[in-house]
Amino acid sequence: MVVSLPLIVMTIVGAAALAQHVDGTEQQLREARGRDAANLIEGLGRQFHAGLRAGSVAARAARGDPQQFVDNMRGLIPSTIASNVFLIRRVGAHGVVVAHTGTGKPALLGPDQHPNWPGIWGASRSPRPRHIDVRGVRDGRVISYALSGGAPSEAVYAEVNIAQTARRAFRSETQLDGAVYVGPVESSLTFLGATTTRLPIGGRRVARPVNFGDGTSGLLIVGGRGPLVGRIVELSPWLVLIVGALVSGFLFCVTEALRRRRDRAVGLAERLQGTNEMLDGLSAQLAIQAHTDPLTGLGNRSQLTRVLGDGRANPPVRALLLLDLDDFKLVNDRLGHSAGDGVLREVSRRLLETVGERGVCVRFGGDEFAVVLNGPRGSGEGPELAREIIAALGTSIDAAGEFASVGVSVGIAINDGSRRPDELIRNADIAMYEAKRRRHGPRWEVFTAAMLKTLTERLGFASELQDGLRAGQFELDFQPVAALDNGEVKCVEALVRWRHPRLGRIDADMFVRAAEESGAIVPLGAWAIEEACRQAARWRARGAGFMVSVNVSDRQLDQGDIRETVERALAMSGLDPSALMLEVTESALVAGADVAVGLQGLRTMGVGLAIDDFGAGSSSMNALRRFPVDWLKIDRGFLHGSLGAQDVALLEALVRLGRSLGLETVAEGIETSEQRACAQYVGFDSGQGYHLWRPSSVRDIDLMVEYQRWESLL
Repeated sequence: MVVSLPLIVMTIVGAAALAQHVDGTEQQLREARGRDAANLIEGLGRQFHAGLRAGSVAARAARGDPQQFVDNMRGLIPSTIASNVFLIRRVGAHGVVVAHTGTGKPALLGPDQHPNWPGIWGASRSPRPRHIDVRGVRDGRVISYALSGGAPSEAVYAEVNIAQTARRAFRSETQLDGAVYVGPVESSLTFLGATTTRLPIGGRRVARPVNFGDGTSGLLIVGGRGPLVGRIVELSPWLVLIVGALVSGFLFCVTEALRRRRDRAVGLAERLQGTNEMLDGLSAQLAIQAHTDPLTGLGNRSQLTRVLGDGRANPPVRALLLLDLDDFKLVNDRLGHSAGDGVLREVSRRLLETVGERGVCVRFGGDEFAVVLNGPRGSGEGPELAREIIAALGTSIDAAGEFASVGVSVGIAINDGSRRPDELIRNADIAMYEAKRRRHGPRWEVFTAAMLKTLTERLGFASELQDGLRAGQFELDFQPVAALDNGEVKCVEALVRWRHPRLGRIDADMFVRAAEESGAIVPLGAWAIEEACRQAARWRARGAGFMVSVNVSDRQLDQGDIRETVERALAMSGLDPSALMLEVTESALVAGADVAVGLQGLRTMGVGLAIDDFGAGSSSMNALRRFPVDWLKIDRGFLHGSLGAQDVALLEALVRLGRSLGLETVAEGIETSEQRACAQYVGFDSGQGYHLWRPSSVRDIDLMVEYQRWESLL
């Protein structure tokens, strides 16, 4: 009771103060209701009489046309004000309802049909609406008005249902509970009763004068059957007392219950402390697992983000090396994913052994790894470590009893002190892809600003390629392949050129990578095959005996239906299949079964196949033996630089390999007379390069064909 007594005293005082304001609030609400009701009724009256006067104008404008009158009246008098509006015309001793806004159906109206017939015609001569009568109907009372219709034989007549108008005006029966009473001077009209004596109004009332808009006025009386503030408010003092007593008792019980639970809470807190210690250990273990790659035991991508931090790591990050295993997909395809997992674990072990204390190794994802260099050593350590890693991973790896060989491409991003972690990762990724493009030499690159600019341009090319194809901005040059002994042209290779609207005529090296990455290489390659076949058919018709070759990318073989494309090009041009040769990369030799079947189908059609840039990749000699290849084009890198005895011996071995398989051997990149002499010495059948023929336009090849034709005739 010590707890509840002050609250009871406070509730009694509050209830007394609240009771003093109830009567004042009740009177204020009643006066506000009277004011609002008077304003609403006067507004309705003004709208009704303004609309009725507008009806006269509408009748005059209708010129007796019933439908036109209905259209003109639409919206002039809202249905909430007047339920029926008529246009009446005198016909003899009777009147005809020419139009009715409710139904639109005409009917006869005269002394026999309407008791207000004399009053209607009397009011129709008045320049303003006149009140005719008030009569009772089933659901209330109706007040009638009439005025001139704009012609001697026309009148506008309107009826207003007072009860319906009141309900619409006050929105609900709840608001009518205030017992509103309106009485015009001519007749005592009420909304809820016939006279003031019948109104169910008790207690105090509020009276306000009302102007109906037609010159008549009335008195508005607002009372109420019950309190306007609501029954709950009227009973609020008692409710406050009752609720206060209940709350006081409840609080006393709750306090006692809380005291009893206090001791149990103390014991629970001790048990929770032990549980928290266990959870802390578990949380630490989960944190380690969250930042560790489960396969290799290295850190994962999340760990890399933590190590790079916000650029202010201690010790500071000097460089980031991003590594990608070359041809790792072939290991999974040939040996299975279990063997691939073994290769990844061995790569992780060698990587940790090579890096040591110089940095942190993580598995970035898939077959990608990252090394974060930190510490006081110089910036040149990035390239040095890249060479060590490439050497360590260069030897074969035992995978499930078979030896797998994987190369690695390394991208290096040097931290100049202002690089954010995301910028370092992006720069290392760009450098890594530049390293992958290398065909010879160390497969590592250090990021430069020029690489980012090149990437930006390539992305811009990717968005413009489709527009360029549709606009016909691409064309072909052709570079002949000639026999080394007599110079006879055996084939012309189609080279795509782009007449760029901003950069001018550019070679494929500037946009082919963007085309491959965006997928535009498929439609671009299809166009090149069709255009090359069309030109070759034209040259063959003029007596040329050489073939035409077209380069086909790996993405065309994977995504495009290359056989359907070739068949369509041959059918459109009429070119014999034996006059077409497709050049594919070494990776096509070890491609999937679908690509192999597609190339086999092309070979069955009679189309020739050539391996381009042979020796630059890691092709399978066994696949080369089984594959239907006609030409072997040796990569230009074997002829460049100073050629020693070992280089010449390697070239001779490649030529012998081609001859043993019955293939035509072509030396690419012959740019000097010494390189041509070396190619002839080791036994190449044909050659291609600037020293023999430069890439030529269609017009130049036309002249060559014409020259050969005249030479044969002579």
